[in-house]
Amino acid sequence: MKKQTLTLTTNRFFVALKACLSIQLLISFCFISLGQSINQNYVITTTPRIKGITDDASLKTASTDKTKIQINIEYADGLGRPLQSVQWKGSPLGNDIILPKAYDVFGREVKKYLPYAPTGTAGNYRSDAITSAQAAFYNAPTTGVVQIPTASQVAYAETKFEASPLNRPVEQGAPGLSWKIGGGHTATQTYSVNTTTDAIKFWVLSTASTGATQTSSYPAGSLIVTNMIDEDGNAVILFKDFDDRIISKKVQSGPGTYVTTDYVYDDLGNLRYVIPPALSASGSNTAVTMPSSFTESSAVFLNFFYGYHYDDLGRPIEKKMPGQGWQYIVYNSKDQPILTQDGNQKNLGIWIVTKYDALGRVIMTGKLTSAATRSSLQSSADASITATFESFTNVTTNYGYTHVSYPDLTGTGGKVLTATYYDRYDVLSNTTVNPSFAAFSAPSTSIDSLEQNPRGLPTAKLVNVLGASNYLFSMIIYDKDGNVVKTLSQHYQGGSTSANKFDAVESQYSFQGTSTQTTRKHYLSSTSTPSVTVISTPSYDHMNRSLLLKQQYSTPTTTGTIVNINKNDYNELGQLITKHLHSTATGMPASSGFLQHVDYRYNSRGWLSRINNSASTLDETYTTQLDLFGENLDYDQVTNGIGGTAKYNGNISNIKWQAKWSSLISLPQQYKGYVFTYDAMNRLAIADYKAQNSADNTSYNESITYDELGNILTLTRKSGASSTLNSLVYNYMNGANRSNMLMSVSDASGTEAYNSNYTYDSNGNQLTDSKKTIATPISYNELNLPSQVNITTGTKVLKYIYDATGKKLERLTTSAGATVEDRFYVDGIEYVSNAIELIHTPEGRTTPNGAGGAYIFEYNIADHLGNVRAVFGDKNNDGVLTVDEILQTTDYYAFGRQIAYSQILAPNPDNTYLYSNKELQKDLGEYDYGARFYDPVIARWTTVDPLAEISRRFSPYNYVANNPMRNIDPDGMEVIYGGGDLGGDLYTGEDAVNLGKGLQNAQNKQQQHEERHQKDNSKDEKKDNGALSGGKYDGRTIGSIKPISDKYHSLKITTINNSKWMDDFNKEHEFLTGYAEWSDKLTDFFGALSFAPSKEDLVNFVKKPRKGVKNFLKGITPTVAVATTIKLQTMSFSEAASSLEDIMKNYLILHKDNPSEQKGVYIIDENYWVPAFGGAGKQYTDYYDVETKKFLGQVHF
Repeated sequence: MKKQTLTLTTNRFFVALKACLSIQLLISFCFISLGQSINQNYVITTTPRIKGITDDASLKTASTDKTKIQINIEYADGLGRPLQSVQWKGSPLGNDIILPKAYDVFGREVKKYLPYAPTGTAGNYRSDAITSAQAAFYNAPTTGVVQIPTASQVAYAETKFEASPLNRPVEQGAPGLSWKIGGGHTATQTYSVNTTTDAIKFWVLSTASTGATQTSSYPAGSLIVTNMIDEDGNAVILFKDFDDRIISKKVQSGPGTYVTTDYVYDDLGNLRYVIPPALSASGSNTAVTMPSSFTESSAVFLNFFYGYHYDDLGRPIEKKMPGQGWQYIVYNSKDQPILTQDGNQKNLGIWIVTKYDALGRVIMTGKLTSAATRSSLQSSADASITATFESFTNVTTNYGYTHVSYPDLTGTGGKVLTATYYDRYDVLSNTTVNPSFAAFSAPSTSIDSLEQNPRGLPTAKLVNVLGASNYLFSMIIYDKDGNVVKTLSQHYQGGSTSANKFDAVESQYSFQGTSTQTTRKHYLSSTSTPSVTVISTPSYDHMNRSLLLKQQYSTPTTTGTIVNINKNDYNELGQLITKHLHSTATGMPASSGFLQHVDYRYNSRGWLSRINNSASTLDETYTTQLDLFGENLDYDQVTNGIGGTAKYNGNISNIKWQAKWSSLISLPQQYKGYVFTYDAMNRLAIADYKAQNSADNTSYNESITYDELGNILTLTRKSGASSTLNSLVYNYMNGANRSNMLMSVSDASGTEAYNSNYTYDSNGNQLTDSKKTIATPISYNELNLPSQVNITTGTKVLKYIYDATGKKLERLTTSAGATVEDRFYVDGIEYVSNAIELIHTPEGRTTPNGAGGAYIFEYNIADHLGNVRAVFGDKNNDGVLTVDEILQTTDYYAFGRQIAYSQILAPNPDNTYLYSNKELQKDLGEYDYGARFYDPVIARWTTVDPLAEISRRFSPYNYVANNPMRNIDPDGMEVIYGGGDLGGDLYTGEDAVNLGKGLQNAQNKQQQHEERHQKDNSKDEKKDNGALSGGKYDGRTIGSIKPISDKYHSLKITTINNSKWMDDFNKEHEFLTGYAEWSDKLTDFFGALSFAPSKEDLVNFVKKPRKGVKNFLKGITPTVAVATTIKLQTMSFSEAASSLEDIMKNYLILHKDNPSEQKGVYIIDENYWVPAFGGAGKQYTDYYDVETKKFLGQVHF
């Protein structure tokens, strides 16, 4: 990129970023006339969208064109408080999007207004925003915006505060009449201290610290109590000590009844044990009473408790999950985990090894065969005098790295699983890593825009195929802005690797860094001629909202037709309101020419209220075209006409849907639905089936009961008005043997007679299933993924092959030794043997079944949870969709089992991506979510949740917190809570603007934050899962988090790229450590004085801090009071610096398996109202990885 010269003039400053330029204009000098009110304070931020805007003249020329610049205006009052945020011409029609703000006499933002998009002069301050304009916008909204009548006056979320100086919120409303303050359906919160009646147990660790005893109860007034009641009257009560640690949590389970989880800490504040609720008796399952004393060998501890051990340095070294063996961690002298082991690995005598470079980046992982104990290995690590890191030497031994750090992987019993390379391309000449692959070459020096020395970025990687000697090599090429412009990666098609089997993906970017085209070339037998070439061309509007995606699939003999995969329409607030599917028109195609038009609508809280319309199978806009699937969801308003009780906390009251039947199906065309009943813990209890033909009512009912941890006790499922398909009773063993592991199900009265017995291994993985005739234990690999399943019926064997990062490469199915199917997975391309069967697209799939091997397209229409409900394709390629081209219609019971009348008609091959759009393993009847398998018949996972610690009050086998109508689990790792928290984003998968400024009910959000960010977790989960000492990330993802503001917090998201993140980290770390160091010295300075220091003394001292701190202190009048305040913050800043270090480590570690994905971080700044003794505010900064959306860590004050 050529250097550009900028001229700085009075009162204007420029902030230069890689890939784009941001120009901020202060109010005292501004030449762009946007209609700003001259009597208002404002700051304008202008971001060029195109190249060439480098000076005043070019900026002025572009000043009225929204396609060339992006402008944000912040209006402020005399106290600097924001009054209006204006996104200049930000709506799809080019109107401003305005977010108004107002404050009461105490300076509190009592009402959080929804944004609106009025017509009028762009950039203007709207003095009538709050008095009339915003309400008028919602009273008569534009297409796709929810209507909120002016008479109700609730286009905002109102907060009621207690009448005290603490200003703590006590009641929280939400947009919409149903959630108006005083209406009886708001979230409330009260604060108090405990009483003797609460009887909160006081636990004392045993002398050997291998158990605990309840010696008494906490005395009255010694704990802070926060009672949170959601919009439907369900309560969660938190008890905290004065160190802000959760001591006990009570969750309402029924009228006046609660389930209780207790937390036990050692004298250093480390979490040692989590004690779950007692379990009631049910059927053959005897009651489990949590004892007043326990040891780590007791059955109740082994089956239900969470346990943690720490070394003298406070590092977590051993942890115990319910039903699993102990897990172990060994560290080097830098506190980096170098050896880990779980229960199965212990039985196999192997340890997983991690090695680092001098910057703390993971450069190698492997496995080591050793029967040594954790303490023995830790002693060896402590005694090791070798280096703690490896260096890149590019020698052919040890994959180009030294092998001087402990432990040694080059000897007997060691095997390298992954090797990652950074900063350079020298490794390409290493024949051990890159065995003469001509296609894998360094970036050309003749191309100016390519980065030759990508410092701080991963450049190549080697990944082992588990169970084999093969390794897969990949590399990444960047441009000067840090964008990935090319990747090359070997694949495993055919069960082998070669120089001819690889994918090359080239990417082009706009000035702003958005992808404008990607070309994937898939090579199989020749490095010069790809077997398939896929060209994807996305386009965006002026706010980078996705407008259109074109794709072309070509083969060596056929040039594919350019197909418009999707086209998106948005309402004036940026919410997706229509997705158009499939057109072959050129240019920007007319919406009417697409085969399907999927409409989305939302309620006042941003929750999805319908997809199309279940009342009709014709589109409401294009009235002659079919709607293949329509769905209406009721929450607070029960208007679907099938019954139900209004729900206000995000639970869905009822769902009504209609799917258009193919002409090949003789079933009557009618709407269907479910009416839902929930228990006090928001678990689905009854799904009552409804149909347009009332004779079909109740035909596909489901009813479920649970124990206190969410393990299913009974499940009844109908198939026909008078036929019970399943009447399952779940057995978790009796007495001391009772656990979360399902030992058997019996189905005495169900027509399916679904009776089965199960066994498990040391990791809690299901080994056998008698119903599925799996008698030989299932084998699991080093990553706890199933590698072989033997099915007695049909003498079938399923073998799964993965690489060392957990990516599935192959599934081989044999019967009596003969191959039934050998399926290979190549990043969205699926082979059967040596032939491509299908390629996944963003909206479905394409198959090479057309004339001459041309690719033809099939599209999925999903419900609000992402479950595939209808599939269609233009079989005759005439641009018109008829009922003969409906390929699949699928309905599901609440927990995901297909309803019997569902039809898969014409897809060739069969579509097996169904529930949650996950692949159905037909021979098992289970869905592969990536991290584990889910069985929809018994509605449970087959293995323990890998991230069970972030939801300790649930059974680690439960599916989506037992609320499958509201929640999803994208990969088997963690529940994503729907309803309020994610609004339309969860349901549509699109980047829609979040209307609800507090969408998840306040209790759920508060509770999640308590579990994840309070000291309860900072003492354990952050250390062993991702925020301390470079441990692995804890698995949280950013999901669909949007800027929000509700009763408990305000939230702002900033995105920075990899290069800027590296720079910002160094600056921020220097500031935090410097501030802590300086404040220590400042306090010492004051402590040495026997008299009040003079102003001159203080000013001279203020000049001493390190760079960065001095700027922070500008304008502060130094006083003893200021110094005292700074000292009180010293520990916070020290801890923040340490946390920031760990966040960077986690960022680098996260991409040790996929280094090309190191693309920067999302920074989420949150201000929380967290009830605490004597205070009410906390500030958190969360860091998430841009590429994977995974949580990296947190800094808080």
